[in-house]
Amino acid sequence: DSQYAKIWAPGQWGATCRKLSESYRIRLVLFGGAGEADVSAAFEGAFPGSYVNMVGRCGLLQTLELIGRCSLFLGNDTGLSKAAMALDVPTVTVWGPSDRPGYGVVWNLEKHLVIYRPLPCSPCIRMGLRNEGPGQINFSNCGHRACLNELSAQEVFEAIRRRYHSLLCSD
Repeated sequence: DSQYAKIWAPGQWGATCRKLSESYRIRLVLFGGAGEADVSAAFEGAFPGSYVNMVGRCGLLQTLELIGRCSLFLGNDTGLSKAAMALDVPTVTVWGPSDRPGYGVVWNLEKHLVIYRPLPCSPCIRMGLRNEGPGQINFSNCGHRACLNELSAQEVFEAIRRRYHSLLCSD
């Protein structure tokens, strides 16, 4: 699926959350759709700690209600990250091949952290990727996905720690 080509690996998220749990007292909730059991398993392989797995267990409205209760939302460039921002939940969003213009106009960048690898080909959405229909870009034919693959769990953890240390300490 083309949409998954813009997602940071769940194992990387698991490693990042492991680092966060080693440094802070955090409670994790994993969100996702019913078809994302493989994502949940990959996360679990990299995060041996305890977490609440809500993947495929609730509908959209219940998911939004639960996200609204979060102190911090970590996610990819997806609808759930944007929903967390709209719900005024501080967010950390890993961006890959998607275009980011206008992001700062819409969202409060003091509250929402955007992490991405600035490469000459980024965003590849402008580099001629095939349009699969209205609003549907095929990210899967990039060839290297360096914008995501070169981001390490340590790098993302450090960015989160720098921005949200006081928030993470208050829980």
